[in-house]
Amino acid sequence: MDCKGSEKYYRSVFEQSPEGIFIADADGHFLLVNPRFCDMLGYSKEELLQMGISDIYNESGMDLKVQLNEKKVIRLEHFMKRKHGTSFYAQLNLKLLDDGCMQGIAHEIKMRTELMLQLHENQQRFQQLTSHIRDVFFLIDLSTAKFLYISPSYEEIWQQSIDDLMKDPTAWMASIHPDDQEQVKQLYIQHLHTGKLEANYRIVRSDSTTRWIHARTFPIYDEHQLLCRSAGVAEDITEHMQMMQERLEYAEYMERSLHDTIVAISRAGEYRDAYTAGHQSNVAYLSGAIAHELKLSKNTIEGLKVAAQIHDLGKIGIPIGLLMKPVKLSSIEFELIKTHVQIGYDIIKDIHFPWPVAETVLQHHERINGSGYPRGLKGDSINIEARVLAVADTIDAMSSHRPYRAALGLTAARSEIKKWRGILFDPAVVDACEKLFLEKKITLYS
Repeated sequence: MDCKGSEKYYRSVFEQSPEGIFIADADGHFLLVNPRFCDMLGYSKEELLQMGISDIYNESGMDLKVQLNEKKVIRLEHFMKRKHGTSFYAQLNLKLLDDGCMQGIAHEIKMRTELMLQLHENQQRFQQLTSHIRDVFFLIDLSTAKFLYISPSYEEIWQQSIDDLMKDPTAWMASIHPDDQEQVKQLYIQHLHTGKLEANYRIVRSDSTTRWIHARTFPIYDEHQLLCRSAGVAEDITEHMQMMQERLEYAEYMERSLHDTIVAISRAGEYRDAYTAGHQSNVAYLSGAIAHELKLSKNTIEGLKVAAQIHDLGKIGIPIGLLMKPVKLSSIEFELIKTHVQIGYDIIKDIHFPWPVAETVLQHHERINGSGYPRGLKGDSINIEARVLAVADTIDAMSSHRPYRAALGLTAARSEIKKWRGILFDPAVVDACEKLFLEKKITLYS
């Protein structure tokens, strides 16, 4: 075949090809277009020769030329724009010619066009939805760590540009509070392998304000069940955190107020009896130490210490003459003294403590063999707080001066509780108390 015949043959192939074919110069302007390319786009040949690649495709001719200079041949899949505004999905094969021009072959992928148009429509709806929600929605390609989508709220909350984030996927981290950066960075790195992340952290914005963020992501798998993306939401929880902080401060204030009130009540009773001044505080301290040795819960220990601090409150209802009497009481007088547990219970029973304070005050003179008062309870019928309080009360009472006797001392007090271990006093409580003194974990009476 001679040159003229070859040219005629190739011209025929060019004109009759079922694929759209074009030749464009180095700037992307069309030099030749075949009929199929015109039909695909809805333009006449004359119209297309006045246009360029950027008029029908998102990328400019210069951008494509740069890619071709590197690879010589490239294959792209993307939307192409028709004359009347509609789009179709096409495969575009580009080749760099010897004279610097570009040859392109476009093939419409009809099924893919429908799917991509549907996907594009769904994306548009999603973007419209998220644009009106204050939370930040985002989609990350885990293979590249790049954002595929991020909702407009990002700019409002972070005070940063979405364009900057798309260029640098780590830009959001620059705003993280220095105290939170290392933790969030480690969680984010793990997330790139799992698709999962959940964290609360602070960001410092360009106006120097600090905001609390709650971020969480969920993994997305492809058709082969391979992890490919993560979808997430970042919520500004600053108001919630401020409210929680206010509640915490209020709770701490109420706790201090409760403690101060309990101490004031305790002192009110002790002002009537100089000999027992400090007794309730000592018992509260020792009770807490024993309870800790027994590994009771923090909440139980807290309630026990409150009860111990006011366990003799009921003595304000006992005649001062009996409390200060320097000789042994008669049986009738002792029966009157014993009513102090009921009086104390009646005073505080209507206070809504988060612990069984009133019941512990009522039970602190009960003994595990049933010989105590006021109800003669036995064993585990006596709550653990009262069983601990009974031992601590005995230790401090015997170690201190009383109107009717001098202090008997710590050694005698320890001997007393060991003597009645398992009879009057809970053996586990006695053992815990003894361990405190043997191991010098408590210095109250040293």
